[in-house]
Amino acid sequence: MPLAITGVAAVVRWAYYDAAVVHGYRIGRDDAQQWHVRATVIHVNRVNLELGRGALVFVATHQGGEWTWPIESYTLTENLFTARLGPPDTGSHVPLRHA
Repeated sequence: MPLAITGVAAVVRWAYYDAAVVHGYRIGRDDAQQWHVRATVIHVNRVNLELGRGALVFVATHQGGEWTWPIESYTLTENLFTARLGPPDTGSHVPLRHA
């Protein structure tokens, strides 16, 4: 079964600026192990989206932190955002808890 991460809250970020706000997304990997995302966008700042081209990051929030992936390429049509993602950021954004 392929890996899939689904969620509600996420943003497309350029530096500290939100280029797009997402409400609903699905992240997965294909047979070639390439990461990709399909998301519903509820707000777009097209200036930040264009200025950030090449430096955009998909940021998915979760309880206790966030996961980030660099965006390698994307398309935006109406309110549908699809993108090819690089490997996820391996830096720890989630505080570790002892059992």
